[in-house]
Amino acid sequence: MQSARWGQHRPSSMRSSAWVVEPPSTALPPPANREPLAALEGQAGPRTFGEGDQPVARAGHARVLVGVAMARAASGTLAAPGGRPGLLARSCALLDTRALRSGAGFPTRTRTSRPRETESRPTREPRARLASHSPTRHDCGRLGRRHACRRVGVSAEELLAPRRTTMKTRPLAIALVAVAALLAACDPATEQEEEKQTPPELQVAKSALPRAVAPAVPASDLDALVAGNQAFALDLYRALREPGKNLLTSPHSISTALAMAFAGARNETESQMASTLHFTLPQERLHTALNGLDQLLASRGQGASGKDGLPFRLSVVNAAWGERTYQFEPPYLDTLAVNYGAGLNLLDFQGAPEASRLTINDWVASQTEDRIRDLLPASSITSLTRLVLTNAVYFNAAWAEPFALETTSDQPFTLLDGTQVQVPTMHASLDYKYAEGVDWQAVELPYDGDELSMVALRPMGELAAFEDGLDAAKLDAIVAALATQPVDLALPRFSFEWNSSLKDALKSLGMEAPFAAAADFSGINGGREPLSISDVIHKTFIGLDEAGTEAAAATAVI
Repeated sequence: MQSARWGQHRPSSMRSSAWVVEPPSTALPPPANREPLAALEGQAGPRTFGEGDQPVARAGHARVLVGVAMARAASGTLAAPGGRPGLLARSCALLDTRALRSGAGFPTRTRTSRPRETESRPTREPRARLASHSPTRHDCGRLGRRHACRRVGVSAEELLAPRRTTMKTRPLAIALVAVAALLAACDPATEQEEEKQTPPELQVAKSALPRAVAPAVPASDLDALVAGNQAFALDLYRALREPGKNLLTSPHSISTALAMAFAGARNETESQMASTLHFTLPQERLHTALNGLDQLLASRGQGASGKDGLPFRLSVVNAAWGERTYQFEPPYLDTLAVNYGAGLNLLDFQGAPEASRLTINDWVASQTEDRIRDLLPASSITSLTRLVLTNAVYFNAAWAEPFALETTSDQPFTLLDGTQVQVPTMHASLDYKYAEGVDWQAVELPYDGDELSMVALRPMGELAAFEDGLDAAKLDAIVAALATQPVDLALPRFSFEWNSSLKDALKSLGMEAPFAAAADFSGINGGREPLSISDVIHKTFIGLDEAGTEAAAATAVI
């Protein structure tokens, strides 16, 4: 957030972009013989998933959308075999109080039904992430310029040691930013400049209250929170989608970052944020419910494996960054500490805004294993910045049944203009939870540990019509219809990242007051001076291969 006392806010420097592909200009007829919302359990033969036009994915009731990924194959980076033009790959990552669900659309092959293999797979020994050695160029890219590039001969363990921080109780200034940024790779041309911008040891102003690790959250409050998150995810998707472009968002990351700003909002600013974000609970219960949900998510996947052979990881972390000379309200700092585990890191926004930006970006990178890089672009932090609120999400999980490498082969992927490209496509013939309706197919792929899964939803007719008709009730019905079936599955191997300013999209959804000079965030600073949000920045990554899924996201409210 920025103070409005010294002038107007900067216009956003980032344009919204999206990860999606436009359907053909003429609607394709839906496939014949599609049973509406039928689980189809017990029918002879395997189900074929993906022989229509388009796929999408979403979670149903009691699910939190941690990520939404829609691929329309405009660039051909996502692909699946198929003869007709149209969207053949579409995915959506979802977080459930029971499961993380993400998906993509896939075509399939016919086969003879056979039971799913149940023999246990050998346990993979976790390998050490970093051995003690002098940093290499690879380490520089992973650990960041200021950590590795200029410290030749230092062990990787020492490079990863946290900076020493000191507690300092003093008035602070806060700028609202939910941010994602990754450690930059080595760049000798910029090392000298960055060294001058490196701030001194980080100081933290924190509430004396610890984070509530076992908050008492009524089931009704958790249901209300999750339903609201799902509704916001659908609204945001419609606001962000652009013809011929891909889209990947993490609604949970965005909601959490904005919830930390919402804690200080009052009057019309509070009302508009609640309406846009679908926050239906009173302030105190909302923040408690968000904390409870994060605790539930953190408990998932215990003992499971990640796609890289290391243990399963699912983390949702928050941090606040405030101008070191600014004064913040103690009750606001208490809310951040108790419900978000966030202390207030003191930075010199007024005197060293660029060094402050790099510090925040480094933190986000370290929380996302370098998958989110430089979410905060140059000049996004200025001397007017008072508070930055950040959220980062990281997910790494192995499939319960990995795809066999030898079954992956290049297959044609049909673009919307009718042309085809060859892409590596994975194949599996197993029993999956599957369902189909008149205009969709859905399949669920479990991750190791069977507490999390990916759900893929594939539209089977005109994409635009399906998107317009997709709401929470339809998602609930689709997920509820899933039942175990023999399925032949073909899934493109892919990875991509996405970033955008969310300011315009949020304003179009009715959240205008928080960005205006007259915004009321008096719960943050006691109303001593005007504060408003200058931008909300979001960045995401997803990678899907034979071993599993890796995904990361971060949000920035500046």
